[in-house]
Order: sequence, then C-alpha cells, then structure tokens
Amino acid sequence: INKLIIYHNMKIKVLFVNIENNSKEEKHVVKKLTSIEKLLQKNNSIDCNVRLGRDSSHKKSNNMFFAEATISTESKNYGAKAVGKTIYEAADVLKDELSKKIRRYKDKKTSIVKKGGRMLKDLLRKF
Repeated sequence: INKLIIYHNMKIKVLFVNIENNSKEEKHVVKKLTSIEKLLQKNNSIDCNVRLGRDSSHKKSNNMFFAEATISTESKNYGAKAVGKTIYEAADVLKDELSKKIRRYKDKKTSIVKKGGRMLKDLLRKF
C-alpha cells in the first residue's frame, strides 16, 4: 500500500512491506523524517521514498523490522537502511543515519569552500 504525504516542500511516500498499514507507525516515521527537512536546502523540492516492513533475512526471529529511505533533492540523493526490534526503533535509527549522511555532505562542502578561500587568501598575500 503506497501512501503520499506532503509536508511543506517535502513529498513522503510510505510503502509497507509484509506488514499491515498502521497509521500510528506511519505518523511516527513521517514525524522523524520531517525533522530532517531543516538540514536540507529550503527552496528545493524534496522527494522521500520510505519502505517499512518485517525483515525476512532474520529467519530465526521473525520479530525484526526494517526501515529504509531514499531522499532525492535537486543536488544530491541520500539513502539509508535500518533494522530494529520494532518499527519505531528502526525509524529512529533511520533518521539518525540519514541526518549523519546529510551533515557529512554539508560539512564536506563547506570545508572545500573554506579550503578554496584559504588558497585564494595565500595567493593574494604573495602579491
């Protein structure tokens, strides 16, 4: 079951795999993902595809759940997958992984700009 939720400029598609659609779990995941929106650029449109379900790779205990998301912006795509004992735990870990990836990219981008600025300043000092 696919469900589209639009929050500000963020379009979130939620897909449930091997489990029933539960509005409480869906709201929790949407709440976690909308908190990531402030890390992304404000004026871009953001598409987010989320898959929630029971993890079939854990054959012994069928009580493991997964949450995976792909966030597409105009400049970059981010993706992460998380596994937990509950959907809520998996969603919390997923949010942390995505925010870590977004912050890492932003830090790398700003460090490149600073490095270029330092090189330009050193070049100007020589003249």
